[in-house]
This record gives sequence, C-alpha cells and structure tokens, in this order.
Amino acid sequence: MAEANDQSQTPSGSLKPELLQEPFRDGFTRRAIIGAFFLSAVMVPAAIYLSLLLGGGLTAAADWVTVILFLELARRSFQKLTRQEIMVLLHVAGSIGTGVGTAGLAGGVFGTLVWHSYLKTSSATKQFGLHEQLPAWVAPDAAVIAQRTFWNAAWWPAVWVLLISFALNKIQGFVVGYLAYKITVDVEKLPFPMAPVWAQGSMALAEHSGRSESWRWNTFAVGAAMGATFAILSTLIPSITGTFLSAPIFILPNPWIDLSSSLRNILPATAIVISIDLGALLIGMILPWRVLIGSALGMIVFQIIGNPILHAYGYLPQWQPGFSAVNTQLSNSLDFYLSQSLGCAIAVALAGFISVGYSFFKRRQKKSAGVLLDTDGLTQEQLRQYRRDRGDFNVWVMLGIFVASSIGYIWLCHYLVPDFPLWIFTAFAFIYTPIMSYITARMQGIAGMGVGFPMAREGTFLMSGYERADVWFAPIPLHDYGGVAQWFRQMELTRTRFSSMLKAELLVIPIMMVASFVFWSYIWSLDPIPSEKYPLISTMWPAQAKMAALWSTARSSGADFLINALKPEIIGTFAVGTLVVMGGFSLAGISLQYVYGFIAGSNTGIVHVMFLGLIGAILGRYVFAPRFGEQNFRRYVPVLLAGYACGAGLIGMLSMAIVFLQRSVTSLPY
Repeated sequence: MAEANDQSQTPSGSLKPELLQEPFRDGFTRRAIIGAFFLSAVMVPAAIYLSLLLGGGLTAAADWVTVILFLELARRSFQKLTRQEIMVLLHVAGSIGTGVGTAGLAGGVFGTLVWHSYLKTSSATKQFGLHEQLPAWVAPDAAVIAQRTFWNAAWWPAVWVLLISFALNKIQGFVVGYLAYKITVDVEKLPFPMAPVWAQGSMALAEHSGRSESWRWNTFAVGAAMGATFAILSTLIPSITGTFLSAPIFILPNPWIDLSSSLRNILPATAIVISIDLGALLIGMILPWRVLIGSALGMIVFQIIGNPILHAYGYLPQWQPGFSAVNTQLSNSLDFYLSQSLGCAIAVALAGFISVGYSFFKRRQKKSAGVLLDTDGLTQEQLRQYRRDRGDFNVWVMLGIFVASSIGYIWLCHYLVPDFPLWIFTAFAFIYTPIMSYITARMQGIAGMGVGFPMAREGTFLMSGYERADVWFAPIPLHDYGGVAQWFRQMELTRTRFSSMLKAELLVIPIMMVASFVFWSYIWSLDPIPSEKYPLISTMWPAQAKMAALWSTARSSGADFLINALKPEIIGTFAVGTLVVMGGFSLAGISLQYVYGFIAGSNTGIVHVMFLGLIGAILGRYVFAPRFGEQNFRRYVPVLLAGYACGAGLIGMLSMAIVFLQRSVTSLPY
C-alpha cells in the first residue's frame, strides 16, 4: 500500500481544525438524481434476489457496487462525481438494499407483503388458526395470493397501509435521527468510530472519479479483490450450482456450523457456532480496542461460563439437550436475557441522560464565565456560521414534524385496530421511539455498535390484554432510528450539506415505492416464495411463521410465557449494577467503552467460536499497525473495508444476473 499522507482525519474519525475550514457542498445535483434512478433500476432486483438467497438485507455490500457502476458510466461521459454526490448516492443505495419487515427482505416494502402472503397460506399458521384472523389490510384471500402478483385490486388495502406507513417511517427516521445526532455529536462530542468507513470510501471513489490514483483508491481496490474472492465462495458458487442443480452447493457454511448440540454436555444451554466472515475480521480492526475486549469478556463471562451455571441453578429451565443455536438463544432469552438486556438498556439510557444534562450544565457554566470557545476551537459566532454552512435544520421545526408524524402513525394504527388501547400507541410514538433511538445513537457514538430493547413489542401486546391478532401486523410506531445519527456524522465528515440528505429522502420515497412494486411482482411471478430455489428461507420461514403465529395467538390461547419472562428482580439487579459499574469506571477514569462492549457481548445470545472481531483487532493492533505505522494503518482499514463490501457486492450482482438470465430463458414458451 502506498504511504498515506492525507492528514484530514484522526484515527477516531473526528474532524481536525483545518478540515473545519473546508466548505460544505450540496451533493444533490443533476448527476445524483440520474444516479438515483440508475441505482433503483439496477439494485432493487439484486437486493431482492440476494436477500431471498442469503437472508436479510445486503447491508453495505451492493451499495458500493452500484455506485461504482454509475461512477464508471459517468467517467466515460467525462463527468466527475464529487464525494458529496457519492455520499448522496450511497444513501440512496442503502435505502434500497436494507432489509425491511419481519422477514428482513430487501428491495423495498413490498417484500413485507410477500411475507404476509406466506403467513396467510402457511401450514404453520393454519395450525394456530391465524390465517383466518388476518384482515384484508395484511393480505387478501388465498385465491388471490395464489396468482403471485400485486396487479389485483384485492391488494389495494394492504398496499395503501404499507405505503402510508413507509412514508411516515422515512419522515420519522430523518427527524429523530437528526435530533439524536445533535445531542450525541454537537452536545456530547461522541466520536462515532464506524463513521470514517463510509467517509473514507466516498473520498476514495471521488479520487478515482477524478482519475487521480492515490493510496485511498489503491487500498480500496485491494479490499474489493478480497471481497470478490470471499463472495465467489459464499455467493457465486451456490448461485450457479443452485441454478443448474436441484439444490445449491455451499463451500462455506451458510450461515454457520452449529455446535450447540454437539457440546451440550460440556457447555449446556450455550448457543455456540462457527461462522466464517472475512468482513467481521476487518470490522474488528476498526472498532475500538476497549469495546472488543469488553465484548469478548462479556461473551465469555455470560455466554460460556454463565449459561451452564445459570442452567445448573434453574435459571434457564426451558433449554433442552439437542436444541439448535437459534432455539437455545430463544429459550435463554425468555428465561433470563430478556430481563438482563432490559436492565442494561435502562442503565445505558439513564447514563446518557445524566451525561447530556451534565454537558448542558458545563456549557452554561462556561457561558456564564465568559468562555466563548467551543471544544473544536471555534467561537460561538463561528460555530453558528459553521452549522448554517453545514445545513442544520431548526430544532423546533424538526420537533414539530416529529409530533405531526407521530400523530399520523397513531391515527393510522387506531383506524386499523380501533379496540386496542390508544395510550400504548401514544407511548410507543412519543416515549419508546425517541428514547431507544438516543440509546442506540449513543452506543454507536461511543462503541460503534447498538444495544437492543428485546421484545418490547411482544411484551406490551401480551400484557395489554388484547386478544385479537390484527395488532401484531399493524404498523405501530415502535422504531429505533439511532443509526441515522451516524449517517449525519458521515455527512459532516465528507462536508456534505444536510439538506442534500433531505432532498435525497424526498426522492427515494416515490422511487422505492414504484421500483419495489414492479420488481417484487416480477420476481414473485418467476417462482413461489419460498421454494427449493431459495433453500435458506425455505428452511427459516416455516419456523418464523410458527413463531409469529405463536406470538399473535398467545393471548387468545391463554399463553403467558412472555409475561413470566419479565422478571423484575433481574431487571432491577442489572439496571442498578450497570449504573454502579459505570459510575465506578467514570470516577476511576477508566473508559466506559469497556462497559458498553461488555453489555453487548453479554447478551449476544450466540457465541461465535472464532471471535472474528477480536481476532481482527489483535491482528491489526499487533501485526499490521507495527508494519504500516499506527496512523497509516488507521487510515487504511476503513477504506479496505469499504472496498471489501464493494467486491462482495459485485459478485452478488453477477450471481443475480446469472440466475435471472437462466430463469427468464427457461420460462420462455417454445
């Protein structure tokens, strides 16, 4: 790798004072608009296919590929894309490729309707009588579903509910994510260690667009080669063999090798697997060392040492020998970790509120004492001008939009499920969503990872006393938008005006609605979903459908296992204990990143034997950093990871093209 001379970013990803003088630019240009339509046409079918084949969304893999495809077209038209335009295109690509809905299908919201169609006709749901309880705004009758197309008026109720909730979700995600960003970045000054990955990647692509070869582009290319090689084994070979054979051949375990049953006598009640993921190794080189150490310790203490002890003392009674990793994780969660996670999440939230209050108090003290400098070295007037240039929005206007969209969500849910307690929808919209979004934003800002609030939806529904199943499929306003705060941080690092992101969101909403409708209709018409063509979801969906039926009919059938899973003594113990530990660490001057990592590792649920993230961190810290130099290595890795995602996505696109071509040829009449 070439020597990295660019000093524009510190290893933590924070801005250096000289970069603060670089002007912000609008990334929403004519080229970006054309690119958004190009991405929709190219990426939506690929996102759909890969999510069906591999499960879940595409994360960042295909985002880079489609952006690079458009970038190469632009270069051949003698057009240069700025890094601000590339950031906008990455945001559009990310919106398209992210998995949505219960089944996590990518390619837009219409994948949710395919999942609902399966629920309506699944033998697992018929066993519980759920298929008779699903209203028309979830899915139409089985006769309509059998046609495998959305081009039928019977789908209109479900489509309208889906589109309205999608628009409200995009609005709330933007607003709440921005407000969380303002608190975590402008007030708390959190570093967001993962933000430089995409910032450095966009810089590499911008340099390549301008035909200037640099260390960024060279490193990006090396990462792309690594990602392509890994994806050939994990994606391309299964796709090709699945096209020409009755079942695909997997060179690498998909998704892992489950050792839980084999080790049940040595490590009872422990979900333990071997997972091979080169991307996780690279991510481990980026995440803070303290976080990874804490995460590994949390996993060892709770999942490896703690679970057998908890089982021996009767705290994990539902586990049975022979349980798979997924079943072990579920039973352990219901028995213990649901309450443990809830207690830790409460502590993290309280610690965040205390930190924010303390930050406001210190700023007021400085202002009263006549101290006008901000922590970045700017006067208050310079800071206000900086934020105007950045494209900041009026906080009060954003709060008003949040209130209006929340009321819209509440009205929609009340209209669909009029007998369900209205105050619960209101609490979800105005209490749960903002608080959990802030908790996640704060965790990502400190540790580069989020923390979940497990089964809040399920627990609330069961404890409400409501017996019908329709509320389980209503678009309730229970969301976690904390990840959007990191995207705003990435926009700041690349000097992209925030108004660019707003314009991109307004463009994405109608594009995604149309593209998702068209491509999901086409792909669904080719083969039943699930089928032997998609072996992973054929294995997973029946279990997921049974679980969905179990949850949604639990109250009517008299099941109370989730209510019993909420154990106040465990919740209180971990809430108080976590706060005490965090307070002790703060007083002793020890980084809280150890604590946040420990929390994440303690309730991870499934132990990955290889500890890929920790292995990557050890290699980076003790092998590669001494070889390339600490500062240079910290610049290389984010670009390497971005290139890896690009290479993996490129092979995924190739796999999709081969499969679609074969399907189209075999479906032609002769």
